Amino acid sequence: KELLWEAHMHLSKGKAKPVKKELFAIEQKEYKLPTLNMHEFEAAYDEMEIIGFPLAAPFDLLETPLEQTLGSLDLPGNLGKPIVVYGYLVTIKETKTKSGKRMRFGTWIDQSGAFLDSVHFPPQAEKYPFRGRGVYRIEGRVTEEFGCFAVDCQKLEKLPYSPDPRYA
Repeated sequence: KELLWEAHMHLSKGKAKPVKKELFAIEQKEYKLPTLNMHEFEAAYDEMEIIGFPLAAPFDLLETPLEQTLGSLDLPGNLGKPIVVYGYLVTIKETKTKSGKRMRFGTWIDQSGAFLDSVHFPPQAEKYPFRGRGVYRIEGRVTEEFGCFAVDCQKLEKLPYSPDPRYA
């Protein structure tokens, strides 16, 4: 914040005063910025605004903190069972089924930093659409195909971030 203010002062387009010789030496006033407080999430919200994602763990920015839950490494032990996992959306792959209906595949990062995949068949893809970058609660069954584990999504919910402290 201090650097932004200093840059503003140096680059502001104020009118330049004509230089005139003074009879006596005049002291230059030194202005000092007050201490500017910064909330711990401000940098993360700046990063999301500028580069599209936070450099901090997105799970730390949630309105309601999560307990440590199951993640990607727990999928093999829960094959065929219902599971709830939380993931930060990395990317979505859209495709069509033979009948022309849209289905999606999601790639996520879980709380431990491991990648996690999800499959969203047409009924669920239509009922629970993706709502942009963020942390989601993914509920479904663990499936395995060709040695790769994924969550067959039955319900998808985007979790809210805490309010932006810059505007609160």
